[in-house]
Amino acid sequence: MPLNSYQNNSIPTIVTYVTPTFDTEILKNAKSKEDLNRHILAQTKGEPVILTESLDLPSLMYITNVVYTSSPELVFETKDGIKIQVFDFTSEEVIRPADINTSFALLNKEITKNESKEDLTVDINKFWELQTANDTEHKLYYSVQEILKHITNSTKTTLMGPAPAVLFLLTQHYLAGKAKELWYQEGSNSKPVRIY
Repeated sequence: MPLNSYQNNSIPTIVTYVTPTFDTEILKNAKSKEDLNRHILAQTKGEPVILTESLDLPSLMYITNVVYTSSPELVFETKDGIKIQVFDFTSEEVIRPADINTSFALLNKEITKNESKEDLTVDINKFWELQTANDTEHKLYYSVQEILKHITNSTKTTLMGPAPAVLFLLTQHYLAGKAKELWYQEGSNSKPVRIY
């Protein structure tokens, strides 16, 4: 009998994360999209990833897009040390550190069915500022609940505002498969940046 037939597949795996350190010069000055993707993949290695607020928001969003296609899990750590799971594609039982909040990655199942739009602009900062919860995770949760009501299929979606980076990355995850193009724009007068 083969050795693997004796393995107990019900034993959970312990998740270990890589925390990549990206060269900002390469991120800003890569000769091509392929070079940029190679740099990101060399750092993340297809492993579960923890990203931090050490980079600007368009870079974080672009990295998230690449990681989305190659890693089983993404966690974002805020400047305050709060760890939020952005997505989780693992199918087996796992053990992860207790300080990672995993409840947000599943909220995309709560997206309401809205009519498709050609162009959709979501002012992330507006939703963040409307929330009055005192603690960051509750404020984030209520912001996400409101954002989910406005997400729909679109040809082009633009996420706007300087709100917390984790809120942008979560919204980006919720938009996967719904937005053909994703753009980031800091404010109504700033130049939009294409993420994908």
